Amino acid sequence: MNNYYVYFLIDPRNNEVFYIGKGKKNRINNHFKELEKYEKYNKEETNEKIIKFSNHAKLDIMQSIIEDGKEIIVEKVIENLSEESAFVLEEILVDRFGQKIDRKGHLTNLLRGGNVDYFDTESNPIRTSMKVVRTDYPELLEVLKKYPNLNKTKYKKEQQIERQRQLDEKIHSLKTRNFLKEKKESSFTPTVTFNLNDNLKKILKKVEDELKTTNDKDMIRILNNRKELILKELNKT
Repeated sequence: MNNYYVYFLIDPRNNEVFYIGKGKKNRINNHFKELEKYEKYNKEETNEKIIKFSNHAKLDIMQSIIEDGKEIIVEKVIENLSEESAFVLEEILVDRFGQKIDRKGHLTNLLRGGNVDYFDTESNPIRTSMKVVRTDYPELLEVLKKYPNLNKTKYKKEQQIERQRQLDEKIHSLKTRNFLKEKKESSFTPTVTFNLNDNLKKILKKVEDELKTTNDKDMIRILNNRKELILKELNKT
């Protein structure tokens, strides 16, 4: 029977999908029943919750939303699916949005979705290809057009920004230390400049070494940005 659906749990504070699931009838309500029990165990401060609740990340977000006086947004992506089609769509969407657990996205899903044996921790089932979807599950094509790998792209950009921020902080720290030394000595000395340049050159060498060993396009772009920034700082001194 085609009585299955695929759904999102969305954080209203940033409109971010934090969980993707599939089910039928009142499956979605199970998350809220689970949250009630989770809150009870939190108040009792018992370690039993570690055993009883496996997806703490999902429940913590749900709890945080409610504590902020907001309502968790539940969105049914598509309805009237067979169980098999629902499994396939769940699997592809989880892959596209990316999971926190493997640092590829923001989803709190612990598993990749789909028809997976929850007790099989060793095998790595082959993901359903778009070629198979076009042939065997054409009813999913319209939905999948709406959700390309946007969140994974966003997550990569966030990682790039964070790496750039860390680099900026490191360079700023070096410049601050250099300034304090200059102030303490009341005059500029070649030794201080050398120390700053020496540290920057060490960072530059690490960046260049990483460039030689990586084939990842995003990482190459990040490293080249770092290199350019360091060279600018070296030219200033």
